[in-house]
Amino acid sequence: MTDSQENEARLQELAWAIETSVEQFKLMVAQCNYAKLRDRLIARLQEICEIEIQVLHLKPSQRTLHKAIQEEFGGNIQALMITGLETLRDLPQMFTSANQVREEFRRSFSFPIVLWVNDEVYQQFSQLAPDLESWATTNRFNITAAELTDFIQQTAAQLFDNSFNINLELCIEIKSAWQELQNADDIFSPEIKASCQFLRGLVAYIEQDLDAAINYYQQSLNFWQTSNNLERQGKIPSGSQLPAEGNPPAALIHRNALAPLLKSHASRAAVGKPARGALAPLAVSTSKLL
Repeated sequence: MTDSQENEARLQELAWAIETSVEQFKLMVAQCNYAKLRDRLIARLQEICEIEIQVLHLKPSQRTLHKAIQEEFGGNIQALMITGLETLRDLPQMFTSANQVREEFRRSFSFPIVLWVNDEVYQQFSQLAPDLESWATTNRFNITAAELTDFIQQTAAQLFDNSFNINLELCIEIKSAWQELQNADDIFSPEIKASCQFLRGLVAYIEQDLDAAINYYQQSLNFWQTSNNLERQGKIPSGSQLPAEGNPPAALIHRNALAPLLKSHASRAAVGKPARGALAPLAVSTSKLL
């Protein structure tokens, strides 16, 4: 069975679980690492499910899950899906408080709830809300090789064309894509690997890991030189071209804007601490990097 077929089968199972949980609280978790794939899956789930499913997209400033649901919908819906957990400024607070009042969810909400999360958010959910998580059933939705190829090609093309806006969520998706490539190295073409190395170099640069950025860029450059792609060769910075701390602020826009968010995000994922500063989508143009 292909990933696409497995995703459809899991959606059918999730739809059945939602339909059989009408007028009772049931918690479900859907794991997906890519926003576009998640949105397609949500649309498909709403299409095949026989009851109406509302969607709540959490705001970065929200801190209490129970309150967010209560204020938006009360208890007068058939089913609910929740997205946006990865953008919260204080995700640990959200999960810790939810775990402390888990019985309130059962008393207040007589409908099934689906939490859409990426791998990092799910890890924190398990660590910080173990009692609530023990109530949940989990479905994992994987990106197909074709979808991953399209994601890498489109994102790299936008970056090469200087028409690329990067944000925290996209940085995390690029890192996930790179890991997918490592786990299935024989499936993807050298061009796709080189494109992903280019993207991974940008993320490493934003993370202030210049050695890693140079390494990724060099691996990508090696392919474009071998394939005699002069246009892409000319757009990959060398180590000497990467701005250092003393360069003008304009040259550091990407690193200065996103590095604190990525660092706090990584720290939060590792130890369950709240991030410093907003983790809401922050769009930054890459035109000044190349």
